[in-house]
Amino acid sequence: MGVAAYLLPIVILVSSAYKALNQGNQRLDDKIKLALLALFEISVFAHLFTVAQPQIHLVVGRQKMFFPALANYFRVSGNYHRGGGFMGGLFGDVLLIVLGKWGALVLAILLFLAIMLLLTEISLAQLLSFLKKILHIIYGWLRQQILRFSTQLKEKAKSEKPKPEEDGWEQAIIQTELAAKSAKEQEITVFPTEKSMLSERKHSFINVDLSAQSVPAENEPAAETDWQEMKESTGSVQMEKSGQSMEELPMEESQPNDWPTPAAVDEKTNRVNPYLAPGKKPDHKMAAEAEKQKYESAAIQQEMQLSQELKSYAFPPLELLKEPIDKVREDGDLIAANIQKLEDTLQSFNVNAKVIDVSQGPTVTRYEIQPAQGVKVSRIVSLADDIALSLAATGIRMEAPIPGKSAIGIEIPNQQAGSVLLREVIDSAEFKNLNKKLAFGLGKDISGRVLVTDIGKMPHLLIAGATGSGKSVCINTLIVSLLYKAKPEEVRLLMIDPKVVELSIYNGIPHLMIPVVTDPKKAAGALNWAVQEMNDRYKLFAAIPGIRDLQGYNKVIEEKGDTPKLPQIVIIVDELADLMMAASSEVEDAICRLAQMARAAGIHLIIATQRPSVDVITGLIKANIPSRIAFNVSSGIDSRTILDMNGAEKLLGKGDMLFYPTGYPKPVRIQGAFVSDHEVENIVEYLKTQQQTQYNQKIMNHLNKSEDNSESEQKDDLDELFADALELVVEKERASASMIQRYFRVGFNRAARIIDQLTEAGYVGEEQGSKPRDVLLTRRELEELKARANQPKPATDELGTEKNDFGAEDIETENNAPEREQVTEQIITEPVAGDSFLESSELMEKNESIPASPNSYQVSVEDEPVNDMLNQMLEEIQARED
Repeated sequence: MGVAAYLLPIVILVSSAYKALNQGNQRLDDKIKLALLALFEISVFAHLFTVAQPQIHLVVGRQKMFFPALANYFRVSGNYHRGGGFMGGLFGDVLLIVLGKWGALVLAILLFLAIMLLLTEISLAQLLSFLKKILHIIYGWLRQQILRFSTQLKEKAKSEKPKPEEDGWEQAIIQTELAAKSAKEQEITVFPTEKSMLSERKHSFINVDLSAQSVPAENEPAAETDWQEMKESTGSVQMEKSGQSMEELPMEESQPNDWPTPAAVDEKTNRVNPYLAPGKKPDHKMAAEAEKQKYESAAIQQEMQLSQELKSYAFPPLELLKEPIDKVREDGDLIAANIQKLEDTLQSFNVNAKVIDVSQGPTVTRYEIQPAQGVKVSRIVSLADDIALSLAATGIRMEAPIPGKSAIGIEIPNQQAGSVLLREVIDSAEFKNLNKKLAFGLGKDISGRVLVTDIGKMPHLLIAGATGSGKSVCINTLIVSLLYKAKPEEVRLLMIDPKVVELSIYNGIPHLMIPVVTDPKKAAGALNWAVQEMNDRYKLFAAIPGIRDLQGYNKVIEEKGDTPKLPQIVIIVDELADLMMAASSEVEDAICRLAQMARAAGIHLIIATQRPSVDVITGLIKANIPSRIAFNVSSGIDSRTILDMNGAEKLLGKGDMLFYPTGYPKPVRIQGAFVSDHEVENIVEYLKTQQQTQYNQKIMNHLNKSEDNSESEQKDDLDELFADALELVVEKERASASMIQRYFRVGFNRAARIIDQLTEAGYVGEEQGSKPRDVLLTRRELEELKARANQPKPATDELGTEKNDFGAEDIETENNAPEREQVTEQIITEPVAGDSFLESSELMEKNESIPASPNSYQVSVEDEPVNDMLNQMLEEIQARED
């Protein structure tokens, strides 16, 4: 059997033990036969890899080599334990003769796989998954080794970086000494004058390459010096032959060493400057300058390359994310038992249906049921609680029918819920092949397929769910997906986080336009800036004919190349409920305008809230944001608020979501990808070390200005009915919101706001439970307020003395003061037909307002007869004083 002989004793031993423990087991006998067949296949493999060509069909002379070849195979396998032996050689040669080398190998591999599938009782899909896992581990190890090797190369290159000029000169000296030694070793004849020259010029800045030149004869004329070659030389500078012999070369006796001393270091560049060196300058000045220019240009080029690397954006490595763990899959026996329970439960209620397919996901398993002819879908849907009872499940969700299939989906939670890590999604082919800058790795659907979407096609997204359902993790997944897909000049982020603690970790990344906005007042200003930016972009589009969206505009700008391209902007709001409480009207108007028009301008909204009620997600917001993600909610009402249908209340939480983008007939159930806070911190720290974040100062100034304006408007903004309401409460001598509602036909919120404004102004007292509020303003004081509001500013006479409201000087004496007060009181309380003067006077003494009656006449500065009468009496008072 050749190589398989080593495995045969093990197979016999294990088979005997199993046979002794399981007597009469026909299934075990079949497995033993399959094990022997596997050994036979191993022998065939060994023969195919050992023999280059078949030999049993050869004929040498008149003798056929069939039996000699088989005997040779048996002898080689017995003596050297190689090949496939007698049986392996026989069947191996037959396969080689019939199918050739590659055909025999393919057939042998397929037969071996079939035997192993029958022996282990696993499916082909599971085997391929196992092989894929092994290949993935090998690929990851190789990739890690390559990355480590490249990092070591970079560090080695940095450590071996050429130093300034002095390093180059030292290298030249070393090479000169080595060349001299090699010349001595080769026994080159050197004249005494040449020896002295070499000893004296040992430290010159010239590399003498004696190995590349031949030593001239004593009287042989040499070629002229090529100084241009010496200038352009980038390697070692060779000593050229002059027109004279080496004995006639100019020599300087007792020449000092010209190597620069430490005092020759340039203080500005911190480099050795040969022009600052003491003593005489070295010979071959042009060669030294060439070396200097060489190293200076290399340093400048390296600095430019370093600055370019700092400006360029490098995507975070996948090693910052955790590797996916082993998948937890439901047992096949358990799934078969659930199928049987489902069919039995439906049959007990006289519903004929059968399970036609099973899709197993990370957290739930969907059983697809096909009802019999004449069975209504509503009957199966009404049995949801009974099915959950029979399966002992925490809760099931039905999808009736499944879009695109004639079946009903029953989603049952797995006993061991698996998780989907973000690295598994980002490292997938779906995410890498999606050529969109706004790629969003959602997670995996029920069938285990990675789902990646494009925010640009949504174009806006609403995320809602209860606390702890995975909403914040979904936002982190979205942001990290953008960081792995887009550069800062392509996509910019504007984050609004009223909760302060969720998105503040992203402060400092290069994608941010401004720091994370945490003040609700500034958040409204940020949204208003986005509206203004949208309008400005549309003006730019209108200036170029044929441009309709951001993509077309950037294409034209790229062809021109004179101005930078406009980036896409993603606005992320983590908690909408708090913004709606702080400034509901401004926030709602800005969101609606952006949702309606911002898609073509490249601005996209991502809004999240943990309170999916109608006062937060209003009808206008929901109508303008077509794409939604619903996490676990507390009731079906909240589910209908988000998705316009039930279903979100039956989710499991922890990332279990319903994704309902525009264009989908029904929501898709997805297990969202998980990214931990530690992974987010690592990614943010990696991006911070690349380059310094440049915030948009224009936006920050706009936010500060809008905050100041909102505060001033909040102080000065009174309701339009404020004056009318004041007159009403003074007339009725009581104040309540219900009274304002009845008289002015407004809503309760506006009426209560008017009452609050009257209280802040000091005209109405504080609330007293169910009783109406007290009115702190009298009728007389109200008239004085109206009179002061309608009269112009006091005039001044020639001397600059200020006049009062009646035009007289504002001077009261003890003589005219009582008279003026008496006349004024008489004017105000003057009786008209049928009025009692005494009654009016008593009311004035008590400082009470005169009740309005059909027989009474109230003084108003707008009535011309009363004004004429007042002016006439004042003239009489003026004349009396004079």
